[in-house]
Amino acid sequence: MSGWSGAAGRCRRVATVLLLVLSASAGTSPLTAQVATAPSGEAPMHLIVLAGQSNMAGRGEVSNDDLTPHPRIYMLDAHSQWVPAVDPLHFDKPQVVGVGPGRAFALEYARHHPEAIVGLIPCAVGGTSIRLWQPGQRDTVTGAHPWDDTQRRIERAMRDGEVKAILWHQGESDSRSGRGEEYAVALKELIGRFRELIQDPQAPFLIGQLGQFAGRPWTDGRRAIDQAHKLVAREVSRSGFVSSLGLEDKGDGVHFSAAAARELGRRYYREYERITQRKQPEVVSVKRIWDRAPHNAFTDLIRFADQWYCVFREGRGHVSPDGAVRVLVSTDGLRWESAARFQRQDADLRDPKLAITPDGKLMLIAAGAMHRTEPHRHRTFAWYSQDGSIWTSESEIGQPDYWLWRVTFGDRLALGIAYTTNSPQDRHTRLFSSVDGRQWRVHVPRLLDDGYPTEASIQFVNQRAYAVQRRDGSAPQTATGLLGVADPPYDQWAWLDLGVRVGGPALTISPHGKMLAVVRLYDGSTRTAVCEVDPIHGTIEELLVLPSGGDTSYAGCVWRENTLWISYYSGHEARNNAFTTAIYVAQVNIP
Repeated sequence: MSGWSGAAGRCRRVATVLLLVLSASAGTSPLTAQVATAPSGEAPMHLIVLAGQSNMAGRGEVSNDDLTPHPRIYMLDAHSQWVPAVDPLHFDKPQVVGVGPGRAFALEYARHHPEAIVGLIPCAVGGTSIRLWQPGQRDTVTGAHPWDDTQRRIERAMRDGEVKAILWHQGESDSRSGRGEEYAVALKELIGRFRELIQDPQAPFLIGQLGQFAGRPWTDGRRAIDQAHKLVAREVSRSGFVSSLGLEDKGDGVHFSAAAARELGRRYYREYERITQRKQPEVVSVKRIWDRAPHNAFTDLIRFADQWYCVFREGRGHVSPDGAVRVLVSTDGLRWESAARFQRQDADLRDPKLAITPDGKLMLIAAGAMHRTEPHRHRTFAWYSQDGSIWTSESEIGQPDYWLWRVTFGDRLALGIAYTTNSPQDRHTRLFSSVDGRQWRVHVPRLLDDGYPTEASIQFVNQRAYAVQRRDGSAPQTATGLLGVADPPYDQWAWLDLGVRVGGPALTISPHGKMLAVVRLYDGSTRTAVCEVDPIHGTIEELLVLPSGGDTSYAGCVWRENTLWISYYSGHEARNNAFTTAIYVAQVNIP
C-alpha cells in the first residue's frame, strides 16, 4: 500500500501513491482518502514501538490536524501494511480509540532527524495489566495477545528498518494491587525481552508517568507503581522516566485529553534525546550583574514588557538598618542598569519579590524590618508599575508582623504564605489570597505550625497549588523543608517532609513537566543548588550547583526558550573585592 518493502530493510524509490484508509479497524482514520508522496532514494526506517495500555493507545478527541499526514511518518496498520500515520494510530478498541502520544513523538523525531523515515508500530491494548504482556497471554476483553501480537508486528516492521525506541505507558491496571516491587521486577524482565527481540541491549526504553488528574487523588497503589517506574528508570541503562505533571484528563479522570497526550509525546521525545545524547544538567553561563553595595542579596527575576527585571536588597551588611531595594532592567540579560531604588527611613527593606498582576502591572513586594519606633517588628509593602520605571508609592498589604515573603498568581487567585515574626513561642504561617494583587485577605489563618516555618514559594499546576516551605526548627526533624499540596479552594493542605534542610526556596515548573526548586543547601557546604522535587513522593534531588558559597542563594527563576534563567546572590567572589556578596544571573539547561 505504501511503497515500503524488501527484506534488506530499504525503501524503494516510488512515485506519489494514493492511499485509501478504510476504517478505524484497519488502524487508521475512518473513510479518509489521503495522498502521500513516498520519499525517493533508499534509507532504512527509524522504527518506534508504542506499547502499554489505553493512555498509550490514546483516547483523546481527534482534530483535523491529527488527520494531516506527514510525508516522512508512517504507521503499521492492523493488516501490517505501512500507511500514513494519522490519528488514531491504534486499533485495540475502535469505538473509543483516539489521540495518544505516539504521533506527537514522531513529529518531534522527524523534526530533529530530517534524514529519517519514521515508522510507528502501534501495539498498546487498553486495560491490560503487565501480566498480560507475557508470552502466550490473552486479553479476554479485546481478544488480543499483547506480547505475541507485539512480537509479530515488530518482526514484520524490522524487515524495513531498525527499532530506535520503545515507548511504554502502562500501570493503571496494576495500581489496584499496590505490589510495586513485583511490578518493577516484571517491567525489568519486559525491557529485557523487548531488547532481546530487536537484538539491541541498549535500545532506549521510555516509561510514561501515570496521570495526575485533579479530582482523583493518588492511591497508595498508584504511588507504588510510580515508585516502580522511577526505580526501573534509574536502575536499567538507557531507560527514562517521562513526567505527567500538569497534563489534564479528558474529563473522565482516567485518560489524557488530546492536548495532554500530544504534550506527553513531546516529553517522551525530550527524554529520548536526553538518553541518546547523554544530556546532563549544565550551567551554560553565569554573569555578575551588580556589586556596588557592600552587601547585595535576596534576589528575584521576571520578564515584563519584553525586558528582564532583577530586584534585590542592598545595604552595609546581611542585616543592617539601611537596607534598600534596587531594581535593575536589561533588554538582553547581559547589560543591566538601575531602573529604580526604594528606601525607608524607618525600616530595613528586605527580600523583594516580583509578580505581574491580572491587570498587567509589575508588582514588587518587600518586607520592612521596622526600626524600634513602633510596636510591630515587620510590615509587608507593595509597589506597582505600568512600565517598570515609574512606580506608585508603597502600600501596606497583608498584616503587621506577618512577613508575606512571596506571592504567586494563578488563573483566578493569587496566594502567598506569610510567617509570624513577633512571637518566638508561637511560630506559624498564615495563607493570604488576592484576586487583584492589591487587596489581600486571610485565606487560612493557621496554615502550618510544625517546627519554625518561614520562607515559602508557591506554584500552580493547572488549578493545583504546590509549595516548598522552609523550616528552621531547633530539632533536626523540624529543620527540614516541606512540600505542600492543595486543590481549590486551597483551605486544606497536605504536607510531605523533603528530608533536607533548604533555604530561600524558589519553586518553578519546567516546560517539560519537571518540578524544580532553587534553594540554599546546608549539608556540609553552603551553596545555591538547582534541585528536582518529586511531587508524588515528597523527595528532593540535587541536580547541579551554581557557582556560590558562604552567604548565598535566594533565587528568582524564569523559563525562556527551554532555558532556566536564575538570579541569585553569593559571597564566593568576595575575597579581594569591595563587596561581601554580589548579584548573579545564570543560564541553566535542564534536559
